[in-house]
Amino acid sequence: MVPIRIRLRPSRWLIGFLIGSHGGALLLLPLTSLSWLWQLSLGLCVMLSAYQSLRYHVDFKGRRITRSLTVLSDAVLIDETQFAELAAGGFAHPQLVMLCLQWPDQHRETLILLPDTVDADSFRQLRLRLRHPFRP
Repeated sequence: MVPIRIRLRPSRWLIGFLIGSHGGALLLLPLTSLSWLWQLSLGLCVMLSAYQSLRYHVDFKGRRITRSLTVLSDAVLIDETQFAELAAGGFAHPQLVMLCLQWPDQHRETLILLPDTVDADSFRQLRLRLRHPFRP
């Protein structure tokens, strides 16, 4: 099979979703019957979660995946130097692709790809590869 080369870029859709969901949680905190100290501590936890989620899923910081990957038939080549296997549990939808990667040290990692994360041809090829895997 032909390798699929992917250059990752930040997803505006994912940024909007993460900010909207965390912002909604912050807006609902004052409506709870918790004391102001609990509301403040939960608010700080929500803001920390938003920061970590944006950093991890949008900027790809704190993970082994950086900005480019090549999807082979049953493995992924990251930045032309690291290999990971495509693990079971990947998901393909017209607007969402989730790649489950298993590293040689048995660590599993999920990569969330939306249509604005990669170019249209690579996204389409990746969806087809996940829906119809190559079986020799």
